[in-house]
Amino acid sequence: MKRFLIAATALGTAFVGMPASHSAAVNGFLAIDDGNTRQIYRLNENGTGLTQLTHVPSGQQAFSPRWSPDGQHIVFGIFANGHDRLYTMAWDGTGRHLLRKDTPAWNNDVATYFPNGKRLVFARCHSDGSGCELATVRADGTHFRTLTHTGFEVYDFAPDVSPDGNRIAFVKFNAHGIHSQVWVMNANGSGAYPLTKPALEAGSPRWSPSGSTLIVSSNCCRLGGNVYRIPVPGGRPTQLTHTSWPLFSGGSTSYAPNGAKIAFISDRNHPDQCCFELYVMRANGQHQVKVKTGLTAVLSVDWGRAVVS
Repeated sequence: MKRFLIAATALGTAFVGMPASHSAAVNGFLAIDDGNTRQIYRLNENGTGLTQLTHVPSGQQAFSPRWSPDGQHIVFGIFANGHDRLYTMAWDGTGRHLLRKDTPAWNNDVATYFPNGKRLVFARCHSDGSGCELATVRADGTHFRTLTHTGFEVYDFAPDVSPDGNRIAFVKFNAHGIHSQVWVMNANGSGAYPLTKPALEAGSPRWSPSGSTLIVSSNCCRLGGNVYRIPVPGGRPTQLTHTSWPLFSGGSTSYAPNGAKIAFISDRNHPDQCCFELYVMRANGQHQVKVKTGLTAVLSVDWGRAVVS
């Protein structure tokens, strides 16, 4: 169940194309993971500068990259030896470091930074697949603390921290008979409430830079699905993509640092559902364009800010 959640909520060589300098991307860099090569890449929003950042060996998989607020580091997961563990690395792929150790009874998945860059929140899942809870840790791996406590086969997953650092949006699977629903809680784990209606089967929440809205994906973990924008603390969602069933758009999304665009994943050009590709659209859903990466199994995307080195 847990490996399925990573692919669903997220849905090589050492060098690909021309490298991008750290100051080249005016609107930041995108980080993606590819299910075929099982590696993480960095690129510009137009697809140029595609650069492989991880080089995990056969039998392992690097997944779910998330940028630090200053654009200098990436937190990501590696599946190896039957377990998921979280690592950090520099923006160019150097300096890989294990974030924290854990017992074999647990997997650590899908982390994201708080806006101050000093803490992270992540999904901590039972290795037997019986559930996931959310926890926080400092950027140096210390001061571990559990935020949520779930029941049997209930999964709190895919956390994202609001720009002011005061709230966390996340997906809750299987709670109260509801397949998938986006919740919001305070940063200390209190005050949790469901944001989306059960019928939307929402997942993959990502905050807008203003903190006033979230983008979510519908029809989580099933055929079909689209990207929606929903106000916080709640309200009627606005549909941004209109991909016809059984194809989908969504799965993993991310706002550009300036809030003007949204990156997302889609198989809309492949009726046989063979391939998942990266797209970018304006924040209002207009001008949806495929980013030509040459990769056909893009499972997740995160858009980080550019920092001039």
